[in-house]
This record gives sequence, C-alpha cells and structure tokens, in this order.
Amino acid sequence: MDSSKSLYRIVMGDFNAKVGTKQNSDKNVGNFGFGKRNKRGDKLVEFTEVNKLLISNTFFKKKPQKMRTWKGSNMIKNENRLRFIE
Repeated sequence: MDSSKSLYRIVMGDFNAKVGTKQNSDKNVGNFGFGKRNKRGDKLVEFTEVNKLLISNTFFKKKPQKMRTWKGSNMIKNENRLRFIE
C-alpha cells in the first residue's frame, strides 16, 4: 500500500468479512452497515484504519431489497459488497 503513488486506491476481494453496523470507535465505517460484525470484519476495519481507507459501501443507504446479497448455510442473509476508497 505504501509504494503506490496513484491518486486513488481501490482494494477489492473476497474477504469473508462481515463489517456489520457501525460501532462507536469506527471512523472508517459508515452509518449504513448491515448485520453483526465477525472476526474477519474486525481485521478488515483495522486494515482500513491503518491504511487510511474507507469501507465505502457502508456510507450509502440502500433499498432493503438491495442490502442482502446472499444467504449463508445457516440461512442468515448477509451483505458482502465491500469497496474501499481513500
């Protein structure tokens, strides 16, 4: 991340992370997250803080039918669309 000299940084991938709703200490998570955060979500939020990134998908309100994008094996609906911007 430090060696990049571009104006924008975009990090994409399948992180298997649930960021969930914003917690009090979160600076890089918006008000429109969904569900409960897991351990990978904690690591993802920490990564964004260290690298001065935002989890942009959590900053925009979505229609209820667009919030849940897949069902896990336990039939819990999740949101997995994560994007990062600086």
